[in-house]
Amino acid sequence: MMPILKHIKKYPPEFTASITNIDLEKLSDLIAIISNDTPPIGTTCEIGIYTQMIDADPKKNLYALYDDCREGFLTCQGEVGQQKLAAMQKEPGEAQMSYVNIFLTGAIKTHGKLVCSSDELIKVLKEDYRDE
Repeated sequence: MMPILKHIKKYPPEFTASITNIDLEKLSDLIAIISNDTPPIGTTCEIGIYTQMIDADPKKNLYALYDDCREGFLTCQGEVGQQKLAAMQKEPGEAQMSYVNIFLTGAIKTHGKLVCSSDELIKVLKEDYRDE
């Protein structure tokens, strides 16, 4: 038997899922980093679970940072390319050069906020917590 299979048998999926749910239930805010050529599968699953928690408790907040334009940069050369890049930054996750699953983008935008830079994330957090 492969060594990895021993570990998988130790922790059945129900156990792992219940630990994740308990941890997510404790949060009032989830800040997900979905940058990369493909957002991590664990992060996308947690976003999905957390959006359901938001439906049950609208006081919870979801923020996602997508600041990875490596792939988009390859197609953003010249004046037209710069216009495409500007469109991608204006509507994160919606432009052709955004390599984020559109279902994930929709889940985030209907339940929270999707931003393109850490500076924008800090600005949004300050605005949302201005009165606290």
